[in-house]
Amino acid sequence: MEVTQILCPSCHGAQTAATSGNHECEYCLVPFTVVDARREEQRQKTQDEGWLNQRLGGSVGGAGVDAASRAFIFRQRLLPDLRRDVDRAMEGFTNYRQHALVLPPVPVPPPKTQSRNPLLDQRDTVLGLSGLRGRLGNDAILGFAMGQEDQAALQAMERRMADVVHLSTVADAGARRDEVGYAAARRNLEALIVELDESLAAETGDAALTGFLGALRSRYAAMAEFARVCESVCAENSVAGSELAGRLDVIAEQLAAAAGALQDSTYDATQTMPCVVGMQVEGAALRVFARWLRAYDVVTARSLTPFPEFLRDIEALCTGAATGPEAKADLLEATAEAIRTIRGERDVPVLTDFGWVGGWTEAGRAKKTWGLFGNEETVQGSVQFLAPVWVADVGFSAATGAVFKEGVEARVVAIVDACAPEPGRVTFLDGAQAPVADALAHPGRLAGGDVALPRSTAAAAAGAFTQAAKGRQNMLNARVQVRGLAWLPAAVVQFSSPKGERTAIACLGGAVTLTDAAVRQVQVTRQIVQRFG
Repeated sequence: MEVTQILCPSCHGAQTAATSGNHECEYCLVPFTVVDARREEQRQKTQDEGWLNQRLGGSVGGAGVDAASRAFIFRQRLLPDLRRDVDRAMEGFTNYRQHALVLPPVPVPPPKTQSRNPLLDQRDTVLGLSGLRGRLGNDAILGFAMGQEDQAALQAMERRMADVVHLSTVADAGARRDEVGYAAARRNLEALIVELDESLAAETGDAALTGFLGALRSRYAAMAEFARVCESVCAENSVAGSELAGRLDVIAEQLAAAAGALQDSTYDATQTMPCVVGMQVEGAALRVFARWLRAYDVVTARSLTPFPEFLRDIEALCTGAATGPEAKADLLEATAEAIRTIRGERDVPVLTDFGWVGGWTEAGRAKKTWGLFGNEETVQGSVQFLAPVWVADVGFSAATGAVFKEGVEARVVAIVDACAPEPGRVTFLDGAQAPVADALAHPGRLAGGDVALPRSTAAAAAGAFTQAAKGRQNMLNARVQVRGLAWLPAAVVQFSSPKGERTAIACLGGAVTLTDAAVRQVQVTRQIVQRFG
């Protein structure tokens, strides 16, 4: 079997090993055969020879031309045309570095810029650059670049085009959001790092350029490691989510350091600032992904569930109003902590007294007047469960004094239903409800039975608490501090009568407002516990 070095006919990426038969490019993932590669290689060679022949007006390679003449020909005939062709080819690729190079397989914050990534939108044009890039490395053309300055000019143009070709392939492969795509993205980034190392080794005179190239290398190295993490996560086996999240934290720090170096750089701002923007987008994505991985560890602690399965199942089960990437991560973290609570792994504020259910049910049941008039309902069934609520401490200034008003600092505990996608009516635990607030100050364990998972986030609850406090005249300068989740006894009862069926739901005898979403969340809890243990 003969193994030869060949170039992909699509992106011109050098394959590490190739035999006869069918292959898939290691960089752009386009399938090809060795015959295709050889045919494209010969076509490119013929095209470059024709281009060179036109400019020399003679045989390719300029046989018999001395070194001085070669240098003159290169600077007067070849270099201006090459620069013109490269500049024209690159006209459509401005600020492409402001886009994230690799994105994880989870929802992440969108970039601040609304512009589309030209490396993806003009993918066909990018692949067309490979031919021109190959011309810059043609041996016959290189034979005319006699001095270091001439060779540096070719290397600068080649580096400029290689950056676009490889990064376009990185974006295209990473957009697959699977193991194969992330592996291809990593290989492209590693190839760019090798080329940057060569450029850095050759660069001696421009400190600002050296700093810029060094920052680019740091970015590419960080994103190659990020792609490697995504590659591991997307494999069909369980992973150590917290360990990988720790690696992402380190990568985020590396990106922040490189972005800081670029902001302080004296190099061309039109080149550095798009990189800074892109690294900020990548850093935000890394942080969100780390939160998903840590929550994954908690949820799947009792099951060897691969991350892709977890992602599909948890998104199907934990649907809600949390639509933004940050809000989704918030909801997932709240769900993970709730699951830890259900498993008895930690103490939480909880009340488990369902003694009020019987009296509330009887009081809410419709009855005939004098046994003759009206509607008579019977109880068809009921479910008791523990409902999650968000708990907050609300500090405020309260006015005292009958004539001369004086402000004093006061504090009250507030709760709101956590099962509704958007928090509803807030309950302030003062007056008759003060004992509930005292009870929530002493955490305990959930005592088994049905439990509902939250469907809203702490951030949404904080907004509801703040708005409710503003609506109370006696609460001035309210300051809200969300404690977290607590669980309160709730019940849903099915009534039946000749006029039809009716469902009623209550928490703490009706003191806390719940919606029908709480009932669905009981079913979600059962499904998640059954799925993940």
